[in-house]
Amino acid sequence: MDPWYMPVVTVVAGGLVAALVSYFLHSRWQNNMLQRQKLEELFSSVKLYVSSLHSINIPFVNFLQDKITLATVRERTKESMNDARDGEHKMIALTHIYFPNMVKLVNELYEARVNCDSIAARVMKFHPGPYADFESDKERFSVLVLEIDEIEKRLLQRIIEKADKINKVSTEFRLDRSSDT
Repeated sequence: MDPWYMPVVTVVAGGLVAALVSYFLHSRWQNNMLQRQKLEELFSSVKLYVSSLHSINIPFVNFLQDKITLATVRERTKESMNDARDGEHKMIALTHIYFPNMVKLVNELYEARVNCDSIAARVMKFHPGPYADFESDKERFSVLVLEIDEIEKRLLQRIIEKADKINKVSTEFRLDRSSDT
């Protein structure tokens, strides 16, 4: 025969197990929600950051090609510089705190921006006259602008892959959706 306390122990143990399972499932759900939120923030930060960089770099490319003046470049890029710095700080913070596996790509983006800035500073220092490395700097600047686009694509793809993993999605998402019609 069963002792009288067995049903009580069974009910208490069942309640304890249910509470623990519920706690761990809820904790996992909260972590996934936080990760999703931070991935969304990182995605939009990267997009805004690169957009700000283009608002700075494209006018400078036009200046290097003698299409606009340096004064026009300064006028067009004044606000974008602050936006780029703000976006950069947010992007770096998010990756270092939440997504350390993406730090390398963010560092590559940062280095490309720094290299563009150093070329721009050198060109403006010697403006209006050319200097010894002017032609190679012009070429390098254009290559860096394209490199920023490539790094952005890789970073956004990594963000999407991480989101898919969190959401347990196995479909492949392409950034270039122009072929979808």
